Amino acid sequence: MIQTTKDIIFGGYITQEWNADYKDEKAFVYSLKTRKKYNVKEPNYAKFVQAGNWWGFGPWKNTILLNDNCLKRDNYVGDGAYDIPQPYELNGGERCFGVKSYEIFYIE
Repeated sequence: MIQTTKDIIFGGYITQEWNADYKDEKAFVYSLKTRKKYNVKEPNYAKFVQAGNWWGFGPWKNTILLNDNCLKRDNYVGDGAYDIPQPYELNGGERCFGVKSYEIFYIE
């Protein structure tokens, strides 16, 4: 769950651990502003991880992409591997965002 510096809140859900396998058929992203859930349309690219640089939902620079130093650098949204009608819809129409705060939950 991410709160941007403009107080927009969105996030994502995966059923698999963050590892080299990018596949997750049950993944989704969501927006609290629009109260919408967007299901994965390309399960083989549900998540993205590049150790020491980036992690997120969808392939490179798509859907939600966070920099490892996300509180100090730009981060990005798009439509990517998820069923989002407009590319930057998660972030109120803008591609880049700053992170005000974030929370990661792990459920066993």
